[in-house]
Amino acid sequence: MRNRGYREEMETMHSQAGDECQRPMFSAARGEAIQELAHRLLRDAKAIKITEKRMTGPTIEQVWFEVRQHQKLDALCRVLDTWNPNRAIVFCSTKHGTDELVSSLQGRGYQADALHGNLSPTQRDRVMSRLRSGSPDILAATHVAPRGMGGAPPPIHHRPR
Repeated sequence: MRNRGYREEMETMHSQAGDECQRPMFSAARGEAIQELAHRLLRDAKAIKITEKRMTGPTIEQVWFEVRQHQKLDALCRVLDTWNPNRAIVFCSTKHGTDELVSSLQGRGYQADALHGNLSPTQRDRVMSRLRSGSPDILAATHVAPRGMGGAPPPIHHRPR
């Protein structure tokens, strides 16, 4: 938050808000700087910590394979063809990589779609609606996508090459 310029924006909003304004503050990070900011900007600040006992649903299986960069697409297609999952989410490092993966998968006949920060809210809603209805089979997403899906990516089971 503070490393991305939000601190200054929050201080500006605080200075422009009236005394009667309610000011909730949400942060995924909990450090001294965040606590100091909350206590300085908020009246009678209370910290609420939300935790989950379980990161994934009982029907979700996660795996991770280590492969060389030039083998990733072929390895992914082999996994998809071998396991034939109902649906799969593939996390990508970049928005561009997400779009490239979707294009490559579609070129090989897979139903795939992308979810990342460059999509408009309308486009993201459309992708999520299609995903809920069963198409696409594969969602390629950046690491920020889980925030819109209800949480962080769940833990991954590693299967070496």
